[in-house]
Amino acid sequence: MKSSLLVRRSCLVSCLGLGLALAGCQSTPPASGGGASAPGSPTASPAEPLRFIDLQSFDEALSRALSEGRPTVAVAFYDRVTPNALPARLQSWMAAVETHGGKIQVVPDPDALATRNPVLIIGALTTLWSAFKVGSEMAYRALFRKVQGYDAQIRLRNNAAGESLIDRIVFVRRPG
Repeated sequence: MKSSLLVRRSCLVSCLGLGLALAGCQSTPPASGGGASAPGSPTASPAEPLRFIDLQSFDEALSRALSEGRPTVAVAFYDRVTPNALPARLQSWMAAVETHGGKIQVVPDPDALATRNPVLIIGALTTLWSAFKVGSEMAYRALFRKVQGYDAQIRLRNNAAGESLIDRIVFVRRPG
């Protein structure tokens, strides 16, 4: 009993120490020049893409950007993402676009001569179908209603090995 209590206390002290150490880390200072924030931050300027990270704070930042009524809102990635492996969080956003009457378009790399793998389009459609299923559960949330009035473009690029990757997703305000 005493041993268990001692282990719990030492674990609590360790967690608190780690929390204090992380809280004391210095963040990246904002970029100079008119108070513009760093790319991908939740308050990124309209010209800067939001950077996808699989956290609730991304949903909130995207919802905020969409509610500002920008003509386009771009989402870029830190890591390589293939069309067949669209993260569930983004699948929810794609489903919300369709639920609210928007269209999703897969835009191939303009520099590519031709699509090398026809399975790519089938994989992208499968991903969009998964997004539709996820979205039927998620679209009711107020957060996802901000996508109303937007279409989405999944823009692809080919890497040096010829693989198609998602370069960015761009939410485009529909006319009218």
